[in-house]
Amino acid sequence: MKKLVILIASVFVTSTLTANASLLLPATLGTSSNFTDVNDYTSYASSIEWMKNNDIVSGYADGSFGADQCVNRVEFLKIMYKVQDFETSIDTSTSTSGLFKDTPVGAWYIPYVKIAKDQGIVKGYPDNTFRPSQCISRAEAAKIATLSFNNNVMPQNPTTDYYWNSANNYGDISKNSWYYSYLDYTLKSNTIGTEHTWSTYDYNTSLTKFQPNDPMTRKEAAELFFRFKAMSDNQSETYEYAYEPKIKEEKLFYNNCANDLSLPEGLDITIKADILSALPEDSSVVIGADHSNDTQLKNIDKILSTITKQDFWKEASAELAQYDMLIEDDWEAALGISMDGPNDPNPEIVIVGKFEKDNDFESFIKDLVAKEMNYSLTCKNSGGITYWTSSEEEFYFAKFDKFFIVTNTDQDRKQAIERIENNKGFSFSNNLNKDKLAYIYIDKDLIGLIQDELQNEMNPVLNQFVSVLGSIGDVYGYIKSDSDGFLSSIETTVKNSNDPFIKKYIGISPSLVDEVPGKNTLLYAEDVDLSLAFQAMSTEYSTYDNILAEIANELEVNSSSVDELLSSPYAFSIADNGSFLPSMSFYLQFESGDRATVDKAIEMLDKAIDEGIANEGSIGNDVQLSDIVTKTTTNSGLTKLTLDVNNLPTTSNEEVKMKNSLKESGVELYYGILNDNTLVIALYPNFEEYYGSSSLSQDSTFIQAVKKLDGVYGGKLSYFNITNLTEYLSNIMSLLGDDSYIMPSEDEMDTIKDIVGMFKYFISSMEISSSKVMVNSYLRIGK
Repeated sequence: MKKLVILIASVFVTSTLTANASLLLPATLGTSSNFTDVNDYTSYASSIEWMKNNDIVSGYADGSFGADQCVNRVEFLKIMYKVQDFETSIDTSTSTSGLFKDTPVGAWYIPYVKIAKDQGIVKGYPDNTFRPSQCISRAEAAKIATLSFNNNVMPQNPTTDYYWNSANNYGDISKNSWYYSYLDYTLKSNTIGTEHTWSTYDYNTSLTKFQPNDPMTRKEAAELFFRFKAMSDNQSETYEYAYEPKIKEEKLFYNNCANDLSLPEGLDITIKADILSALPEDSSVVIGADHSNDTQLKNIDKILSTITKQDFWKEASAELAQYDMLIEDDWEAALGISMDGPNDPNPEIVIVGKFEKDNDFESFIKDLVAKEMNYSLTCKNSGGITYWTSSEEEFYFAKFDKFFIVTNTDQDRKQAIERIENNKGFSFSNNLNKDKLAYIYIDKDLIGLIQDELQNEMNPVLNQFVSVLGSIGDVYGYIKSDSDGFLSSIETTVKNSNDPFIKKYIGISPSLVDEVPGKNTLLYAEDVDLSLAFQAMSTEYSTYDNILAEIANELEVNSSSVDELLSSPYAFSIADNGSFLPSMSFYLQFESGDRATVDKAIEMLDKAIDEGIANEGSIGNDVQLSDIVTKTTTNSGLTKLTLDVNNLPTTSNEEVKMKNSLKESGVELYYGILNDNTLVIALYPNFEEYYGSSSLSQDSTFIQAVKKLDGVYGGKLSYFNITNLTEYLSNIMSLLGDDSYIMPSEDEMDTIKDIVGMFKYFISSMEISSSKVMVNSYLRIGK
């Protein structure tokens, strides 16, 4: 299951992959080689496994590897050249000219001996023999491997020895011996295993014997070549234990399987176009993507061409180029998970895809399997279907026509193929029709399970949201693309319309957007219940009830009155006015019965401001705050505080910049009641000028965003103008200076602007009716 989960994650997050996405398992880990004499405790087991997975060694007829048997001289050469993927095309029946007198015509090893001699790696013995069946010694092995992997040039020893390894550490390696330099190099580069030396330590001389003239075993040869190949592939002077050789994908994936994937002529298989038919009928979760719709493809292409113009994305797009098949071509894919219950240890997992360029995808999946799953696969063709199987790792893969199927059991694979043939698998309801870029389905029973798991893990406001899960049915979600960005939608039926949380939203549309000034709006949000925000601030030391009690005590009203007021619809906005201090406004739309509590809240705020101004005293250069703050009443009945920016003291260049910035916009605070039902607190210069005459609902950018969504006034709404927000932060930086510790540096800000430069705005909404909950969001890509 673990390996299949890794594959699932890799397939569905493929856009994040890069050419060097991950390293394979280190050579010191366990094995799944299936040799009868090799297990997790066998020395060099992982190297043996790698050799078998890459079709380099196959073992003996009795299923053993012969790990502790010696490897003879010609076997050594054959393994070495297969590791190096050296192609041999020599005719063994005739090409013995110039070899040795004991290498007869027709011998299977002639190609390997001839190549080695032609390269100057072997010279044979003085009597013109090669002694092919003789066990190769460790010294001979070190020489041949060193020269072969270095183009017959003796390499320099690494600049840094690997730990303490050196020929000098062994009492039986003489500096005068012919093999000294080869063993010294292989030991210092950590390419020759030393497991055989562990029991040869001499306490009298404090030296260990290496036994250079003893036969090298087959497991030692596997380790030697594994390390040389890994060091070479990683372009390192020494072999590190985290290194792995590059997988030979062809041999790993096909494993001697004839690559004939065409359907035989006359084969009676009726293939349905709907990939969902392959999934279990009772799937608890379905995740899918449809990249076959022509309009969607054109939209994606336009969006990609837009974001690749951003400097930040140039490198990313270069990485994605290797997956252009997944980005540009027609394909469909889906994942289905079927669970018998919340504690089902073996859910049925099926991944299915259909690719127009099926051979390209096969190469992609082959590479993915090789990188993420370093184990052997068996392969067979039957009835026009090709099967790859690794039962130990719960990986069952099949291909026929343009369909690919991956499951976690053989039975699931069989059923998935039958379902495609008979079109009897999973089927969506009508609210998830065609032309979606991606989609998701979650069964209502699984939603209940999620609710139980999360109930005790959330803070109060999220707990209230989690409680909604028990009142909703199946969840359907999708994402679509248009020429400018992405629209996502999540929809669910409501099982219990009497749920308190849902009843709170049904039929309520605050629409405060009509009252909020819309000039240069950066952020806007509205909701139907302010109490949720206060509950989110609750802790075990200061519960929501405690917060209510504290506010009620200050206002001299009952806690229930405060709770009712806080249950009112509210909205807030932040806008750029050209100053380092943004314009901010807050609105609370209360019921008529809450008027007395609101009046007391305004009275308390008014008193607190007056006391604050009076008690502030000098704020620099003997300037009194009370001398530069003017309090008036506007035509709308709001209280207005105006700060005389001209008389603000300044003691630094940054303060001068801020003062000049504020002089352009002015600083004005408004608070009070509008339209007899809306509490307003606004730090917004010229608030009354913009209020009513330039509302957010009239802002052209906001209107364009709202048109992307349906039912945006059905409960809550949020809007972020990402591009303007980033530009505003950049302007703040210029005012604060490079030494400011509260803002990113100029370089950091440039990076942020590059990252978010592709976004124009993000808008989301939630609509709740008596029968469904709909959450929409739209992200526009900038240009």
